[in-house]
Amino acid sequence: MLYGELWKLSKLEFTQTQYAYFKERAKEFELPLAEALLDASFYDENAFRKIKSYEDFKCIGIKGLLNTNKSQIEIWYGGRKIKKLCVADLSDCTTLFPLYNTRHEVFSYSSMQSGIYVEQKEIGMVGCYECLAEGFVFRDLEFSMVEIQKNDFTFKFLKEIKYQDKLLPQKRRIDTLVSWQYGFKHILLWPDNIIHLRTKPKLSHNGKLLL
Repeated sequence: MLYGELWKLSKLEFTQTQYAYFKERAKEFELPLAEALLDASFYDENAFRKIKSYEDFKCIGIKGLLNTNKSQIEIWYGGRKIKKLCVADLSDCTTLFPLYNTRHEVFSYSSMQSGIYVEQKEIGMVGCYECLAEGFVFRDLEFSMVEIQKNDFTFKFLKEIKYQDKLLPQKRRIDTLVSWQYGFKHILLWPDNIIHLRTKPKLSHNGKLLL
């Protein structure tokens, strides 16, 4: 079981009709579209009846349990709790040998595609994962940590857990409360908005390529 602070980053996917409609509607609220989407009243009597919040749009993103002391993992086997650890311990580099089987990834905001995003934090029971196993070997657990690089600020979160190279499936719905959220528009300056000029390669008199 995972408890603590959940971090989520979602890129909202609009149809052309949806984007044009809600962009015009945001002008009535005198707000940028990314901010208006977080306002519950923004969806009152809108033309798309099935859309009651930004979560009703199709979206892609990443999420995980933040590596704070509030974020904890409980491991149960045979009906009893056998271990409890903090997510922050998974990134502990002070020991000579790693205490946990941990894989690390890096994600940078600068690599995100252009679009409307919602960044959000939630607190509570973030997940419950189960698998059938004959015997339990702690070292067979693999924790996947992601480092987020956001401007000059970095932080980490637990993305997923595997046991014996198999991703643990979630068995219960999460039970959390939203503690913070922020909507923003991201514009990718490279390569979308840069014109690349190409010139013909120069050849010497003997046919060799000159750079």
